[in-house]
Amino acid sequence: MALFDLLSILRIGAAGMLLLLISVKDVRSRRVPGRLIKLLAAVSVLRLAPEIAQKLAAVLPAVSGDFRGGEFFAVLADMILGGAGTLLLLIVVTRLADRLLGRETLGGGDIRLAAALGLHLGFFPALHMLLAASLLALPEAIIRRRKGEFYFPFAPYLAAAGWVMMFLI
Repeated sequence: MALFDLLSILRIGAAGMLLLLISVKDVRSRRVPGRLIKLLAAVSVLRLAPEIAQKLAAVLPAVSGDFRGGEFFAVLADMILGGAGTLLLLIVVTRLADRLLGRETLGGGDIRLAAALGLHLGFFPALHMLLAASLLALPEAIIRRRKGEFYFPFAPYLAAAGWVMMFLI
Protein backbone atom coordinates (compact mmCIF):
# COMPACT_ATOMS: atom_id res chain seq x y z
CA MET A 1 0.00 0.00 0.00
CA ALA A 2 1.39 3.40 -0.97
CA LEU A 3 1.81 6.19 1.53
CA PHE A 4 -0.77 8.22 -0.39
CA ASP A 5 -3.39 5.53 0.14
CA LEU A 6 -2.55 5.31 3.83
CA LEU A 7 -2.89 9.08 4.27
CA SER A 8 -6.23 9.05 2.45
CA ILE A 9 -7.48 6.27 4.71
CA LEU A 10 -6.26 8.19 7.75
CA ARG A 11 -7.97 11.40 6.60
CA ILE A 12 -11.27 9.70 5.79
CA GLY A 13 -11.19 7.66 9.02
CA ALA A 14 -10.43 10.69 11.19
CA ALA A 15 -13.09 12.71 9.39
CA GLY A 16 -15.58 9.86 9.91
CA MET A 17 -14.95 9.79 13.65
CA LEU A 18 -15.30 13.56 13.91
CA LEU A 19 -18.48 13.52 11.81
CA LEU A 20 -19.95 10.86 14.10
CA LEU A 21 -19.17 12.99 17.18
CA ILE A 22 -20.62 16.09 15.52
CA SER A 23 -23.78 14.20 14.57
CA VAL A 24 -24.30 12.84 18.09
CA LYS A 25 -23.78 16.32 19.60
CA ASP A 26 -26.29 17.83 17.16
CA VAL A 27 -28.92 15.20 17.88
CA ARG A 28 -28.47 15.46 21.66
CA SER A 29 -28.01 19.17 22.16
CA ARG A 30 -29.16 20.79 18.92
CA ARG A 31 -25.73 22.38 18.59
CA VAL A 32 -22.87 21.71 16.23
CA PRO A 33 -19.64 22.19 18.22
CA GLY A 34 -17.32 24.71 16.59
CA ARG A 35 -14.14 23.13 17.91
CA LEU A 36 -14.99 19.79 16.27
CA ILE A 37 -15.70 21.59 12.99
CA LYS A 38 -12.30 23.31 13.24
CA LEU A 39 -10.66 19.95 13.87
CA LEU A 40 -12.48 18.48 10.84
CA ALA A 41 -11.23 21.39 8.74
CA ALA A 42 -7.69 20.83 10.03
CA VAL A 43 -7.82 17.14 9.06
CA SER A 44 -8.48 18.23 5.46
CA VAL A 45 -4.84 19.36 5.26
CA LEU A 46 -3.99 15.68 4.77
CA ARG A 47 -5.24 16.16 1.19
CA LEU A 48 -2.00 18.08 0.61
CA ALA A 49 0.21 15.41 2.18
CA PRO A 50 1.17 13.58 -1.04
CA GLU A 51 2.39 16.79 -2.64
CA ILE A 52 4.27 17.82 0.52
CA ALA A 53 5.79 14.34 0.74
CA GLN A 54 6.97 14.61 -2.86
CA LYS A 55 8.77 17.84 -2.03
CA LEU A 56 10.35 16.13 0.98
CA ALA A 57 11.36 13.16 -1.17
CA ALA A 58 13.53 15.45 -3.25
CA VAL A 59 15.30 16.60 -0.09
CA LEU A 60 15.27 13.33 1.84
CA PRO A 61 16.11 10.41 -0.46
CA ALA A 62 14.91 7.88 2.14
CA VAL A 63 11.29 9.01 1.70
CA SER A 64 9.66 7.00 -1.05
CA GLY A 65 6.22 5.99 -2.16
CA ASP A 66 3.62 6.48 -4.84
CA PHE A 67 3.12 10.24 -5.00
CA ARG A 68 1.18 12.35 -7.46
CA GLY A 69 3.38 15.11 -8.79
CA GLY A 70 2.92 18.82 -9.25
CA GLU A 71 -0.60 19.09 -7.95
CA PHE A 72 0.00 21.00 -4.70
CA PHE A 73 -1.48 24.32 -5.84
CA ALA A 74 -4.30 22.65 -7.75
CA VAL A 75 -5.34 20.68 -4.65
CA LEU A 76 -4.94 23.76 -2.45
CA ALA A 77 -7.09 25.84 -4.81
CA ASP A 78 -9.71 23.06 -4.90
CA MET A 79 -9.77 22.99 -1.10
CA ILE A 80 -10.11 26.77 -0.80
CA LEU A 81 -12.83 26.92 -3.46
CA GLY A 82 -14.62 23.99 -1.84
CA GLY A 83 -14.58 25.50 1.64
CA ALA A 84 -15.13 29.16 0.79
CA GLY A 85 -17.51 28.49 -2.11
CA THR A 86 -19.70 26.20 -0.03
CA LEU A 87 -19.70 28.68 2.84
CA LEU A 88 -20.65 31.65 0.67
CA LEU A 89 -23.27 29.73 -1.28
CA LEU A 90 -24.98 28.48 1.88
CA ILE A 91 -24.86 31.90 3.55
CA VAL A 92 -26.58 33.52 0.56
CA VAL A 93 -29.17 30.75 0.09
CA THR A 94 -29.90 30.55 3.82
CA ARG A 95 -30.33 34.32 4.21
CA LEU A 96 -32.74 34.39 1.28
CA ALA A 97 -34.71 31.42 2.63
CA ASP A 98 -34.80 32.96 6.12
CA ARG A 99 -36.29 36.17 4.72
CA LEU A 100 -38.81 34.37 2.53
CA LEU A 101 -39.99 32.02 5.29
CA GLY A 102 -39.60 34.41 8.21
CA ARG A 103 -37.63 31.92 10.34
CA GLU A 104 -34.21 30.33 10.59
CA THR A 105 -33.82 27.63 7.96
CA LEU A 106 -30.26 26.41 8.51
CA GLY A 107 -28.13 26.98 11.58
CA GLY A 108 -24.68 28.50 11.51
CA GLY A 109 -23.11 25.26 12.72
CA ASP A 110 -24.57 23.37 9.79
CA ILE A 111 -23.21 25.99 7.40
CA ARG A 112 -19.74 25.79 8.94
CA LEU A 113 -19.88 21.98 8.87
CA ALA A 114 -20.74 22.03 5.16
CA ALA A 115 -17.83 24.43 4.55
CA ALA A 116 -15.42 22.15 6.44
CA LEU A 117 -16.62 19.23 4.33
CA GLY A 118 -16.12 21.42 1.25
CA LEU A 119 -12.41 21.57 2.18
CA HIS A 120 -12.28 17.78 2.01
CA LEU A 121 -14.33 17.44 -1.16
CA GLY A 122 -13.87 20.48 -3.36
CA PHE A 123 -16.68 22.69 -4.62
CA PHE A 124 -18.61 20.52 -7.09
CA PRO A 125 -18.51 17.34 -4.96
CA ALA A 126 -19.64 19.54 -2.05
CA LEU A 127 -22.67 20.56 -4.12
CA HIS A 128 -23.44 16.88 -4.67
CA MET A 129 -23.04 16.33 -0.92
CA LEU A 130 -25.54 19.12 -0.17
CA LEU A 131 -28.04 17.62 -2.60
CA ALA A 132 -27.61 14.13 -1.13
CA ALA A 133 -27.91 15.43 2.45
CA SER A 134 -31.08 17.32 1.54
CA LEU A 135 -32.62 14.25 -0.11
CA LEU A 136 -31.70 12.09 2.89
CA ALA A 137 -33.24 14.64 5.28
CA LEU A 138 -36.42 15.12 3.25
CA PRO A 139 -38.48 12.34 4.91
CA GLU A 140 -37.69 13.65 8.40
CA ALA A 141 -38.45 17.21 7.29
CA ILE A 142 -41.85 16.15 5.95
CA ILE A 143 -42.72 14.20 9.11
CA ARG A 144 -41.66 17.05 11.41
CA ARG A 145 -43.48 19.63 9.30
CA ARG A 146 -46.72 17.64 9.64
CA LYS A 147 -46.22 17.71 13.43
CA GLY A 148 -45.74 21.48 13.33
CA GLU A 149 -42.03 21.27 14.08
CA PHE A 150 -39.51 23.13 11.98
CA TYR A 151 -36.22 22.18 13.61
CA PHE A 152 -34.41 18.91 13.17
CA PRO A 153 -30.71 18.11 13.33
CA PHE A 154 -29.25 18.42 9.83
CA ALA A 155 -25.62 17.70 10.77
CA PRO A 156 -26.10 13.89 10.70
CA TYR A 157 -27.33 14.12 7.11
CA LEU A 158 -24.44 16.38 6.10
CA ALA A 159 -22.04 14.03 7.87
CA ALA A 160 -23.36 10.91 6.15
CA ALA A 161 -23.43 12.48 2.69
CA GLY A 162 -20.01 14.08 3.16
CA TRP A 163 -18.37 10.92 4.39
CA VAL A 164 -19.74 8.87 1.51
CA MET A 165 -18.59 11.55 -0.96
CA MET A 166 -15.05 11.28 0.46
CA PHE A 167 -15.00 7.67 -0.73
CA LEU A 168 -16.38 8.53 -4.15
CA ILE A 169 -13.92 11.27 -5.12
